[in-house]
Amino acid sequence: MNKKLQNLYTLLTLGVTLGATMVDKMRLTFFLVASRIMHRRPSTKSFLVQMNGAPVRIQLRNNYADAFVLDEAFRGNDYVLSLSKDPAVIFDLGANLGFVAISFALRYPHARIYCFEPDPENFKECVANTATFSNITCFQYAVGAKKETRYFY
Repeated sequence: MNKKLQNLYTLLTLGVTLGATMVDKMRLTFFLVASRIMHRRPSTKSFLVQMNGAPVRIQLRNNYADAFVLDEAFRGNDYVLSLSKDPAVIFDLGANLGFVAISFALRYPHARIYCFEPDPENFKECVANTATFSNITCFQYAVGAKKETRYFY
């Protein structure tokens, strides 16, 4: 299967897999596929998705990068940890849209989760996506080896 068809297949299955209701499965699938094949003005939409067995309302922008992050956070195994006990604190460095933090909040409900996302656009979405989780706190900072100011372009 060529790369373009493989990407469309991923988006189709992502929408069908994560949508919490039949309507949200259809809305999410159409939104994800349209974001890949149509060149539209940037927009953000709200969806009810099923994450770790719980319905969660998220905001998603119509770009392929956001769809990739959604897929990676909720269907990939990159963030599945084998821990001997539940963590008390989790730092999400480069939190992006907050999807991984939400996944951790659902998996470890007693953990305090601190998100760090320096990009202003992503930070705004991260705050919106994690707002209903009292155990998640977001900071608009990057974390590095020294204290300094950097500018995003």
